[in-house]
Amino acid sequence: EILPKDWSCRMKRTGAVLTALWALWLLMAAVPASAANYTSQDGQIVISASIIDFASTRVIASGKAHIRAEDKAAGTILDAKADKIVATLRTGTVDRANPASAIRTAELTGGVTFIYLAPDAQTRTTTRTTVTGDKATYSTDEQRALVTGSVRVVNDNPSMFQTPAVMTG
Repeated sequence: EILPKDWSCRMKRTGAVLTALWALWLLMAAVPASAANYTSQDGQIVISASIIDFASTRVIASGKAHIRAEDKAAGTILDAKADKIVATLRTGTVDRANPASAIRTAELTGGVTFIYLAPDAQTRTTTRTTVTGDKATYSTDEQRALVTGSVRVVNDNPSMFQTPAVMTG
């Protein structure tokens, strides 16, 4: 005999193992990878992404990166999304009234979207400004964001515009 006597039993076990491995691979391919998350102690800054790397004063979030900074005192929310976000954190004391000041600078690349929500005292509603582009840099010290590449700004403020103002450049 060329084949051992228990050959068919071995093949059945091997087939069952291969089937189990195939099913596990399909399950892993169907379920998205779990995201990494960071929330500040006061809960006002949340960072999420597929991967988050922490250095002494830098946070590198990549793979559907998202930062949300909420200033509860002012009633504002800043949502920033991009393929990759590199944030430099401030050292020393952070202004508790302005939690976003904990982020000194940020560089966002790939599919950048900023959404800024702020109360409008005149209409007593929340205004929404959405900015999209290919790349952005942000400086808390300068209170300035520079967005480049296919830039689009939509300002939805009923006290200023009848319909949302759309600017492109």
